[in-house]
Amino acid sequence: MQSFNILGAICLTLLLSGCATTVTKPSADVKQQFKLGQNCVQPVNLKVGEKISFSAAENPTTGYGWQLQQPLNYLTANSQYVADPVEKQIVGSGGTRTFYFTATQSGQENIQLAYVRSWAKDQPAQSWQCQVNIQP
Repeated sequence: MQSFNILGAICLTLLLSGCATTVTKPSADVKQQFKLGQNCVQPVNLKVGEKISFSAAENPTTGYGWQLQQPLNYLTANSQYVADPVEKQIVGSGGTRTFYFTATQSGQENIQLAYVRSWAKDQPAQSWQCQVNIQP
């Protein structure tokens, strides 16, 4: 019976640790950081290997999420979602989505992001775009 209690405690600990969210500090190697409502300086000039980021509120339980609107040729994109801190983990709490764009080769790129429901054909609830010039 005691081994069952220990096993149960381990399983509970693992389950609860999966609910925890770690907040990461902005990467020191990001050249410019943008937020929703902050216009992108046109154009942003990057060198190969440099990064920019974009952050905005997101609440996946509403069905809305930030999405790239077209494929990128000269940048790679990664994103991270961090839930807002709340007293208890509840369904429906929002958070912040951050996109990181890294210049991979010389060229011009137009980043277009939209806050949309993937199944809906409606106009985006919000959008953001940024023209990027990449030098070697």
